[in-house]
Amino acid sequence: MTDLDLLTMIGEADDQYIMDARRRPRKKSKKNTWVYALAACLAVAVIGGAGMLALRRSGMRSAAPDSAEQGAAVMENAAETEEFAAEEALQDAAPAEAAEAVDGATLLAGAVYPEAVGFEDFEAQRAIWTENQTSDETKTALSSFSYATAARVLHGDTRSGCVSPLSLYQTLAILASGSGGQTRDQLLSLLGQGDLDTLADQAGRLYRVNYTDNEINILKIANSLWLDETDGNGAPVSFNMDWVVGAAANYYADVFAAEFGETETAEALGTWIAENTGGMLHPGPETLGFDPDTVMAIVNTLWYKTQWANKFDEESTEQAEFTTDAGQTVSCDFMHRTDYGGQAIVTDEYTKSSLQLNQGKMVFVLPGDGVSVDDLLSEEKLWEIFENGDYEGADVVWSVPKFETNVTYELKDVLQDLGVTDAFDAAADFSGMSDETPLYVGKVQQGTHIAVNEDGVEAAAYSMAGMLAGAGAPEERPTVEMNLNRPFLYLITAEDGSTLFIGVVRDPAA
Repeated sequence: MTDLDLLTMIGEADDQYIMDARRRPRKKSKKNTWVYALAACLAVAVIGGAGMLALRRSGMRSAAPDSAEQGAAVMENAAETEEFAAEEALQDAAPAEAAEAVDGATLLAGAVYPEAVGFEDFEAQRAIWTENQTSDETKTALSSFSYATAARVLHGDTRSGCVSPLSLYQTLAILASGSGGQTRDQLLSLLGQGDLDTLADQAGRLYRVNYTDNEINILKIANSLWLDETDGNGAPVSFNMDWVVGAAANYYADVFAAEFGETETAEALGTWIAENTGGMLHPGPETLGFDPDTVMAIVNTLWYKTQWANKFDEESTEQAEFTTDAGQTVSCDFMHRTDYGGQAIVTDEYTKSSLQLNQGKMVFVLPGDGVSVDDLLSEEKLWEIFENGDYEGADVVWSVPKFETNVTYELKDVLQDLGVTDAFDAAADFSGMSDETPLYVGKVQQGTHIAVNEDGVEAAAYSMAGMLAGAGAPEERPTVEMNLNRPFLYLITAEDGSTLFIGVVRDPAA
């Protein structure tokens, strides 16, 4: 199975895939020059965000190649001129709109993203919405997944932080598609789906219903699979090509051949993340930190950029003090406005209100007196807070600090705590990816970058803001002050209600 064989298989598997006319030959090395391995890496972007899931080869069982299947080994001695001649022929025949390769990796196939729909093309938007509705079970599953992961990642951290549940969900869905046995059961349980076919269908719907790229809003979701043909010791790695083709087609994934033992691979992956998050995130090799035995990674990027439905007036922005958990005060810029006829929920534990965005909304939660953000950061409490829809009409007086957060998380311990244990050791069953080479997950990483200002929320992520004014005769309404001058929580949802980001601001100036 050569690079070109794999490229052709994926290119012919689905009309959404293209064969790249501008792909660059990989640097020659002592490694086997034919592809037997995949790499899959995850990236998430919230106003800039990225994540990574890397797999290693396990030494628990033999990975010796089957002589019949890998008769291609005979081809390893073929003249290099034959390979380059074939590549030149491919370049002449491939479509002009093919995706560009990146230095340090060979692009085998590039995904064609859903067609961009104009901001005012309501008919096309309705058609996408109608055709890609997710089930009520999936909506509940994604909410549960969001609160469970956010509580474990954000609780007890001294930094401002932000996670992207939707990005991690998409990444784990790709991982689950190649799993079996108890490993599969644990992943399906966490993702709230009964079987792999249902998971693939619902994950695809989540992708298509949320994908947006027009003159006003951006919510671009990208996936990629990265392959290595050998492990850190130079031993060949075998992957099931049916899984490669299926995972790429079901999840709109670019497919790359790469060498994880080379710094150039990490640099290429960082470049791919940057290109798919509008430059908001560009992790370097030291951040990605590939283990020498890495042979596969799964990547998802989520880039979100939108404006408040009603922008804050820059002339109303003033400096004020924010009090941190430690009781220290810091000066920062606060945005101000009043939403007459807004909505809010006021309890002894918290006050909650939201701002409408051109695409989605942003919910803010201010802890009550004597309550800390960590008191609210449990799975059960987040479910209670964000699923509570008992809003009452109010005039909401907003004081919101401008802030920007950039963090990276290692999520292995979080996933293990949530019941995904077998995936991280020799007990892992990823036989769907390879029935010859034993694999296990060595690294799960997510990075996010979010920025909030007078215009809206921008970066690789999702935002929501704005308020709809009520109509009818004037009535007396209570006044609710959302003065976010101490640590607070926020949640950003897409138009369909999917949780794009959950975060906590402990210090807007940090």
